[in-house]
Amino acid sequence: MAANRRPASAGLAKVGKLRLNDAQWEKLQRLAGGSTAPAEACAPSDRLSSHGLVATDQKGCEYLTVHGAFRLSQGR
Repeated sequence: MAANRRPASAGLAKVGKLRLNDAQWEKLQRLAGGSTAPAEACAPSDRLSSHGLVATDQKGCEYLTVHGAFRLSQGR
């Protein structure tokens, strides 16, 4: 049964490399570094959230998801 297990990142590797414009890429980098201003972090990005790269907390502020961190690791 252990042979059927896949690593946690296996599902992420199947996703193609999503093309991001400069503003979207910079936003992911800022969220990863935790250096966004509170007002900016609370300005939701439809495209980033629809692709699962960011999510919103109970206050409506965005944070980086595991998928977003994986996309950052793929490089620009």
